[in-house]
Parts: sequence; structure tokens; C-alpha cells
Amino acid sequence: MNDMSHPIEKDTALDSGTRLFRSRFGLMWLVLVLVTLFSWETAVTHGMEGLAATIVLLLAYFKVRLIGLEFMELRHAPWPMRIFYELWAAGVTASLFGQYWGVFG
Repeated sequence: MNDMSHPIEKDTALDSGTRLFRSRFGLMWLVLVLVTLFSWETAVTHGMEGLAATIVLLLAYFKVRLIGLEFMELRHAPWPMRIFYELWAAGVTASLFGQYWGVFG
């Protein structure tokens, strides 16, 4: 009988987890989780006033852009589509800043 194991059988949960964070997908997921936790902590600790609100909105823009470029694969999209997405994300963020600072500024 052959004692050679199938490579998949040797794969453990720990190996799968470390492999996930070595991939671009896993790294982007980890960055999104960390940014979300930082945003949440900033909002809870400092309240949604002034500088804290600005930081949370900027982090939200960063996350939206990261999701579009990495998970929706717009990084490799034709230039007109990517430019439209970048302008859309920046425009929505600017609108949110305008609404926040117009009401609370």
C-alpha cells in the first residue's frame, strides 16, 4: 500500500488561515476589518463630532474605494469605468462632508 497522502488531506485549518492572509484578497479583507474596528472605536470613544466624524468619513471613503478596486476588480477595469467609479466615490464622500458640515458646522 502506498503511504503517500493526498496534499489536501494534510491541509489544516491553521494552514488555510495563514494562506488566506498571504493572498491579496485576504490582506484586503484584514485591512477592511481593521479599518472598520478603528472607525467604530473612534466614533464610540470621541462621539461623532468634529474631527472624529471627519476621520470616520475619510475611512469610509477609503473602504468604499478599496472594495471597488479589489473586490469588484475595478483596478483592472477600462479607464472610463474606473474614472467614473473614482469620481462617484469622491463625489459621494464630498456630499456627505457637505451635509455633515453644513448641518453641524
